[in-house]
Amino acid sequence: MSARTSTAAVRPAAAPGRPGWRRPWLLALAAAAALIVYGAWALDAERERGRLEARLPELRAAATTVDAHADEVARLRARVVPASADDLAALVQRQAQAAGLARAAVQGDRATPDRVRLVADAAVFRDWLMLVQALREQRVALLQARVERLPGGAVRIEAVLVRSAATR
Repeated sequence: MSARTSTAAVRPAAAPGRPGWRRPWLLALAAAAALIVYGAWALDAERERGRLEARLPELRAAATTVDAHADEVARLRARVVPASADDLAALVQRQAQAAGLARAAVQGDRATPDRVRLVADAAVFRDWLMLVQALREQRVALLQARVERLPGGAVRIEAVLVRSAATR
């Protein structure tokens, strides 16, 4: 037996120089890399979970606010919009009477069905503001207004009201 054959018999099967000695090392290296990547991902996910958990009350409050706004939008969209100038004039007249401006004169024009003119003499300014607010809720906008102070604390109002652009 030669010296060369005797040393080959002593070498282990996974030693360098033998076929297949790299496979176990590559598998071990791939497993270690996979564990490192998973550990980094798990650590990052845990950090992110903690950050989101800290913001949870804020996010819940924002969701509640968004729900309330959505309900308000649905309620406003469900309102009936007047179909003609006569209906718009009637709506403005009813709202004026409800606001305390019983002697207000409302005039509609068939040529411009989305506009009405309102004239109120000796009105209370607070009642005028309530009328404007009520009409805004009905999607009627104030296009032009002239308010004059009269003796005794009353006001004279001349206004042009139109349907809001969103309802056309």
